[in-house]
Amino acid sequence: MSITNTADANDQWHVGQGRLLPSTSVDQYAATLAKWFGVANTELAGVLPNLSHFGGADYPTDLGFMAA
Repeated sequence: MSITNTADANDQWHVGQGRLLPSTSVDQYAATLAKWFGVANTELAGVLPNLSHFGGADYPTDLGFMAA
């Protein structure tokens, strides 16, 4: 398997020349922390305007690392 074969499922985030696409956004981390600090779900869009680009099973807005 070649690392430049971006059709391979294991190589889906490689875009060539050593560049990788991240699979988790900073906004997803920030939303998880904000919820832990008490920000309501209805206020997240105002605090993190780019969060609307994420959601669903592939890109959850709550990553779950701050579970109580």
